[in-house]
Amino acid sequence: MSKHLLCETLVTARLLRPDQMAAVLDRCAFSEAYPQTVIAELGIATENQTTIILASALKLLHVDLTMMPRDTEALSLLDANYCRRQAVLPVALRDDGRTLWLAMADPTNQETIATAKDRTGKRIHPTVAEPRLLLRTIDTAYGLAQPPKPTPAPVSLDGEVFTAADLLRVQHLQASMQKTGDVLGALVTMLDEKGIVTANELHAQRKKPRVPSR
Repeated sequence: MSKHLLCETLVTARLLRPDQMAAVLDRCAFSEAYPQTVIAELGIATENQTTIILASALKLLHVDLTMMPRDTEALSLLDANYCRRQAVLPVALRDDGRTLWLAMADPTNQETIATAKDRTGKRIHPTVAEPRLLLRTIDTAYGLAQPPKPTPAPVSLDGEVFTAADLLRVQHLQASMQKTGDVLGALVTMLDEKGIVTANELHAQRKKPRVPSR
């Protein structure tokens, strides 16, 4: 329901047409993405543009998470799993710690605001952030982000240098050969079970020398 309200707000703000709203909601239902993300995927507007318009229409603050300093005391009030599940991030404490500024992908979700208030014991002041940026920031803030894997060094074999891309192609080829072997093994078993030809007969055929064609 809250995603429907987000889209209605964006229609009122004239970012979306009613027919586009239907397409966005259908895609949201299929992918569980937020309208801001779907609108960007459809090329209607960027997530940043949509979020700024949404914040203005709702009379809420748009927070730039790339510039917002981490508030460790605020972060400690909600756990990482809850934040990721609800797409929210505690960004700051205000009013001598009585009010929590909460960055949200969907600031119209009153149920999320209520549960955040219950969990933190604070008055919740919702703010608006871009959904994908918000999720990335949650992962970084709570240490969930995986460090990038180092690029393997080139391997030298008999004077030939093989890069990581070469080795990856070899791995794909090996996996493909394994699948082919599995398929052939299953075919031989089926032929043997049906009495069409036995595995020993096939093995004997493979051992026969090939006569070159003229």
